[in-house]
Amino acid sequence: MKMQSQGHLSQFSISQRHCDLLAFFLILLMINKHINSQN
Repeated sequence: MKMQSQGHLSQFSISQRHCDLLAFFLILLMINKHINSQN
C-alpha cells in the first residue's frame, strides 16, 4: 500500500514538472512574438 501511494506521488510530481515546462515555453513564445511585432 505504501509503495503504491509513493508511485502515485512521483507520477504527480512528474506531471507537475511537465506543466511548469509547458508554461515556460508558452511564456517564451509570447515574449518572442512581442519582440517580433515590435520590430
